[in-house]
Amino acid sequence: MVIRIIRHAFAIIFNNFGQALRISALPYLSMVAIGFAVALNDPGLVEIDSDLYLDGSSDGIFEINTISIVLALASAIYSLFVLGWIAVSWHRFILLEERQGWIPVVNYKLINAYLVRSIGYGLLLCLIAVVLMVILSAVGLHTLLDADPDSMSFDLFLATAVIGTILTFIWYSIALALPSIALSEPISMREAWSASSGINTTIFGISSVLVILNQIGLFITNDLLWSLPLIAALLGAIVNWITILVGVSILTTLYGHLIEDRPLIE
Repeated sequence: MVIRIIRHAFAIIFNNFGQALRISALPYLSMVAIGFAVALNDPGLVEIDSDLYLDGSSDGIFEINTISIVLALASAIYSLFVLGWIAVSWHRFILLEERQGWIPVVNYKLINAYLVRSIGYGLLLCLIAVVLMVILSAVGLHTLLDADPDSMSFDLFLATAVIGTILTFIWYSIALALPSIALSEPISMREAWSASSGINTTIFGISSVLVILNQIGLFITNDLLWSLPLIAALLGAIVNWITILVGVSILTTLYGHLIEDRPLIE
């Protein structure tokens, strides 16, 4: 079942690759371009002349550049909007066969509703993540204190993978409601959780696979970052684009199968 759902998600992408490009290319490239421009022109922290201080201290005294914060915040908000834009358009294409041109329709009402619900779920996951980190820290603290560096690195990797899998599992169990918002037929988080409860093991398996693939992608891009930074940036952008489409497609697949009783690709 795990493989079938993941295969179905990839199939609806590559069987409709032209439409996937039309829906995501322009929004995603604009998001990447804006993010790159903000990062490229970000002066970051500006050093204050130590002569301004009576003690003549030459320590690294810095102040935060306000313009940088505003630009970064604007870029983050636009990125969220783009993710909602792509997700709503893709849900509607797969579930309603609503085709898009190279400039996808911007349905502000649906996108805003989608993002508000997504942000709410995200905040809930942040709280759960804090609880999980506290629990894992309490359980493994004595081990980490006595461990050698290599062992600590593995423990950190394992903890990250465990937390990531649990959070991804919870996300797919409750975010099953998001496609319903894109279709203007919203269901509650409780209804989504109830609908997904019958295949909890499957969703946990999907979450495990996605976390492993994500870790592999991060390892490859990070390994290239120091030696081939431009290639690493390009590869990272492509991996991120595929991750977005796969994540949205899995949600679409789960919604179609569990809520609309659609069959999976054999």
